[in-house]
Amino acid sequence: MYRMVLCFIFPTDEVLPNMETPRRPPNGRKVLDIEVYSSRSKVYVAVDGTTVLEDEMREQGRGIHVIVLNQATGHVMAKRVFDTYSPHEDEAMILFLNMVTRGRVLIFTIKDEGSFHLKDAAKSLLKGLGSQVSMSLSWRDMWTLVVKKGGQVYGEKHSKSPALSTWGDPVLLKTEVQLTASEDAECHWSDTELNRRRKLFCSKVEGYGSICSCKDPAPIEFSPDPLPDNRVYDVPVAVIAGNRPNYLYRMLRSLLSAQGVNPQMITVFIDGYYEVWSPQRYP
Repeated sequence: MYRMVLCFIFPTDEVLPNMETPRRPPNGRKVLDIEVYSSRSKVYVAVDGTTVLEDEMREQGRGIHVIVLNQATGHVMAKRVFDTYSPHEDEAMILFLNMVTRGRVLIFTIKDEGSFHLKDAAKSLLKGLGSQVSMSLSWRDMWTLVVKKGGQVYGEKHSKSPALSTWGDPVLLKTEVQLTASEDAECHWSDTELNRRRKLFCSKVEGYGSICSCKDPAPIEFSPDPLPDNRVYDVPVAVIAGNRPNYLYRMLRSLLSAQGVNPQMITVFIDGYYEVWSPQRYP
C-alpha cells in the first residue's frame, strides 16, 4: 500500500518580476504603495510600482477584477475576474471571497460593467468587507476598493454613471498598506514535513479554502487500496485546470483517493505565478 501525498513545491526565493522591496516608514513597518484604476475600457493594479494587473483588451475582462495579496509579503496570491454583468458570476465571487483567508489584502476594480447581475447577497458581502458604496453600485458605475479581509479599509473610490447610455468617469485610487509580521499571517500547525509543505503552499496561493484552515485543515495525504492486476498504473493522466482552485482540489482529492492510482503519472496544468501541484509517491 502506498501513501498518496499532494506536495506543494515552489522556488523558495521567487518573487514577482521587478518587485521593489517595500519601503519602511519611520515606525519601521513595511508599507506598500498601491494604485487601482477602474474605467470602461481598462483596469490596472500596481503594487510598489509593479503592474500586477492590466487589462485593456476590447470586449474582454468585463466585470469585477479581484486580487489577493499576502498581508506579510505583499505578493500576489490570486487573481480573478467575475463577469457580474452575466448571471451567477456574483455567486462564484461570493464562494471565492468566502474561501480567502482572514487577514489577506483584497483589491477590487470594475471594468466596463459589473453591476447588472450583482445581487444583494454579493453587495452585502462587499459591505461586510468594508465597502461604503457596494449597496448602491449600479449600471456602468466605476469602482475601486482596497481592504483587509476582516480588518481595515485602505481606500475606496466610486464614480456614478450619469445616464444609461454612458459610463461613470474613470477612477484612480492611491493608497498605502502596512504589512504585518509574517508570524501573524501564518497558521501554527504542528511541525511535520506535511505541514511544512502546507505552510509554504498557503503562504503563496489563495482560494483553496480548507486546505489552509488553521483549525481544521483538509487532508493532503491519501492511502487508497492497491488495485489487483493493475493495468493502468503507468497510464499518464493530464489534468488541465481553470482558475477555480476549489474545484481543482475536489477533483484531485477524488483522483488521488482512487484505488490503484499512481500519482507519479499525474500532471496538472494551471496558470499562475507559482508551480502549484506536484504529486509524489512515498513508500
